[in-house]
Amino acid sequence: MTSQPPSGPHGWSRRRWWLLVAGLGLLILGYAVYEFLRDDPPPYDDDLMAEFTPGPDEENGALLLAELADQIKDHADGPFLDEIMEPEDGSPPDWEAVRAYLAERAEAIDQLDAVLAAPHFHGPWPPEIGGSLSLLKASLNWGKVLGALARLQVLDTDSTAAWQTLRKSLKLGQRIGNSHQMSIGMLTGVAFKSIALETLRDHLFTLAPNRKIAKQRIEELGAFRFSEEKLRRMLREEYMVTLSFPRIIAAEGGLYVTGGDPPMPTLFYKPNRTQALFARYFREGMRNVGLTASERDFSEFEELMDTYMDRAWHDVSNFTGYMLLGLAIPMLEPVLMRVDELNSRLELTRLGLALAGYANEHGGALPPTLDALAPDYINAVPLDPFTGEPFHYDPAARKVW
Repeated sequence: MTSQPPSGPHGWSRRRWWLLVAGLGLLILGYAVYEFLRDDPPPYDDDLMAEFTPGPDEENGALLLAELADQIKDHADGPFLDEIMEPEDGSPPDWEAVRAYLAERAEAIDQLDAVLAAPHFHGPWPPEIGGSLSLLKASLNWGKVLGALARLQVLDTDSTAAWQTLRKSLKLGQRIGNSHQMSIGMLTGVAFKSIALETLRDHLFTLAPNRKIAKQRIEELGAFRFSEEKLRRMLREEYMVTLSFPRIIAAEGGLYVTGGDPPMPTLFYKPNRTQALFARYFREGMRNVGLTASERDFSEFEELMDTYMDRAWHDVSNFTGYMLLGLAIPMLEPVLMRVDELNSRLELTRLGLALAGYANEHGGALPPTLDALAPDYINAVPLDPFTGEPFHYDPAARKVW
């Protein structure tokens, strides 16, 4: 009697089954190797790329600001500016103490003009700043110092000097906000400008004594608005910087993504696919820039950010690329919301100057409608950036919102 080899289902021998399993395993392994080695190029001409090449010898305003930051810090052995400007007992500020506080920082305040004249603020913030939180704190200190100086100048009935100080403060906020690090730079710039606008709104009638001066200053304020064109340019520049983050991380000894000359990608990083991910994210930002807050739709952006961890595990060959997507890119939605808030405050302040100029020339009376301000006090009545509709106005309550 002849013995038969053990067989599996359908009469197959075990050997044939093992050969089939081994073959399938080799196919899977081959595909995995191919997937790890493959790096598809972005499927488009990358029109988000922007030319930005500041010369290495150009003075960087951020560096100059860092040098002055220590000079305006509150002294450990003296009162804080907030304590002088807003005493706990609710009493008025001690203006002599404010004057002494500012006198100690007079040299740094004078040197601020050099910061504003520097060719650029762009590129990653220099290490001398000490990180984003230090940048925010130093910038807000500057905002408070310049705001206190403007209030003191108003008290001294020098409205021209007060206006110049507030313009200087707004310009510095603009320079910080135009920096490459969009999330930190712009949000810090917004906070900085907000301090200046708050100071300005407290002294509208002093700073707009008549229609000529009111209209001139209203036009100057318009230059500090974040325009759609400016936001698009900043998004492109931010995109350029974001693409360099893998090298920055590698140079700092963190995730080894690319490094050396020539670049050496890791097994779990695909630079072209990562660039395509970044481009998709920034295109979402571009699409929303020209819309009002009520019209914006970040659903695709939110889906991308909510699922990037799951996507990373499904596309292990570019695991690091997805991690960078979650870590490196700015949060565009809150940035655009803060920009809308600032633009709204700015337009309300411009309207306030126009109303103050009108009231100063009409015995304190306000116009029946905002349209009565144009074109004598303001070229055109602005719309609310949040809604794209006119602001509300109640002359009886002396309110505009």
